[in-house]
Amino acid sequence: MDLSDSMRSNLENVKNLGTELAKEMQHITKDLRIGFGSFLEKLVTPFILMTPKYLKNPCFPNDCSAPFSYKNVLNLTDDGALFTQEVSKQRTSGNLDSPEAGFDAIVQAAVCT
Repeated sequence: MDLSDSMRSNLENVKNLGTELAKEMQHITKDLRIGFGSFLEKLVTPFILMTPKYLKNPCFPNDCSAPFSYKNVLNLTDDGALFTQEVSKQRTSGNLDSPEAGFDAIVQAAVCT
């Protein structure tokens, strides 16, 4: 999932609907496995401002997590409660441009099964 700060409301939706999402998907398949990965941007200029203050909190004066490229938060699992627990811990971050590192995230998701 894109965790740039512009996606804050989408993250909140996933946090609120995580358990329900898993339950509904279990009606479609008996072999449900769900995971969670997040991405933001490459940690180089011009995508990220490389100052210590920005690297600590790129959303200042609002609070958010430090920028990152990709995180494999949760490997595929059949535990919907664990999915909800891990997603609830996620926070958005900030970057400088709008075409985030989505392709990098697709490659990482394929590798981190």
